[in-house]
Amino acid sequence: MQLNVIHISDIHFHESSNPISKKVDAISQALFPVVRAVDRNVIAISGDIAFSGNKCEYAIVEEFICRMRKLLENEAGLTVDEIMTAGNHDCVLKPVPKLRERTIQSIIANPDDTLDEEAEHLRGGAS
Repeated sequence: MQLNVIHISDIHFHESSNPISKKVDAISQALFPVVRAVDRNVIAISGDIAFSGNKCEYAIVEEFICRMRKLLENEAGLTVDEIMTAGNHDCVLKPVPKLRERTIQSIIANPDDTLDEEAEHLRGGAS
């Protein structure tokens, strides 16, 4: 069995402007020779699917993926599966977690103060 993975990453769909949305047909058409030549196709979207993790951004992503999948399925005569993984932009961090914010501020204030000593201790090294 030949598997084709169409990997799309860091598309950062915004609520307002998404130039990639206008290119879904052209992107799909460019993939036609490949999707016809295999037994199975998967669209894999990794990291930063949305810009800020808002629900409306995912509705725009859904339209994009559904359009691409439909075009590819029609061309290949096969079902096109999809898989997605979230990135940091896909996390809604509101309200801001206090521990995360304190850690970030501590690193900014003391960039030379690292956790190397604690990590070495955990590995069984010097204490």
